[in-house]
Amino acid sequence: MAPQLPTALGNNGQQPDPDSAPVTHRPPQPLRDRLIVSGLRYYGYTGFYEAERALGQWFEVDFELWTDLRPAALSGQLGDTLDYRSAVAGIAELVRNNSFVLLESLAEAIAELVLRETGASRAKIRLTKCHPPVPDMTGRVTLEIVRP
Repeated sequence: MAPQLPTALGNNGQQPDPDSAPVTHRPPQPLRDRLIVSGLRYYGYTGFYEAERALGQWFEVDFELWTDLRPAALSGQLGDTLDYRSAVAGIAELVRNNSFVLLESLAEAIAELVLRETGASRAKIRLTKCHPPVPDMTGRVTLEIVRP
């Protein structure tokens, strides 16, 4: 039986101890998969002016959820992905039945709801006031937040 030769020698000419070898840790890769729900339109009562809160206006909501979509892709099972149905229903109720002074407050409430309902690790919320009451303005106002 031939003696086993070391495959690598340390500085002192002896085979290195595998338990003392430097361990290189790679930082975890950020999630790149996203589930995107867009174009949700609701009539709500959020706005700085009292008239906005009394009369209401149209809002549009888009949200993105970060998660690993591979398990769902491989299994074909709804339980392996983010089920966004309850988040969509919750957003509808939140926008229609609550009044906030600032768009930022409504966006924050939507973000909390979406994260809670879906279990996603991260969410981006895009909230648009479709017809803001700004003189000589025909555009839209959108804010975007990312949590956490």
